[in-house]
Amino acid sequence: MTMGSPFSGDIHANHAWRIYEAINSHKVTEIPGGIDFHTKPPVRTLALWSPLDGVVLPSTSAGSGNDADERIEMPVTHMAFAASKSAVKQVVAVLARELAAG
Repeated sequence: MTMGSPFSGDIHANHAWRIYEAINSHKVTEIPGGIDFHTKPPVRTLALWSPLDGVVLPSTSAGSGNDADERIEMPVTHMAFAASKSAVKQVVAVLARELAAG
């Protein structure tokens, strides 16, 4: 599950990559550990995204094509994905649904 994360399209199509590079010792395109953001993991994926994000473009956090199994729109700002009471309730509901589905 991603929460407002830029996993699809251009990794530079957001307002956070410069900050990421400023506080890390590597470029956003050279993330350690061999993580490939352009290859879908071999497990079910859920993309939580917001048209109100303000930090990450919706097109990169919602994904396109087959790079996410499900896309769930949440009307929150970027930081509210994990801080807003309504958003946390929605995340918990999504996780409960996924656990029940097995």
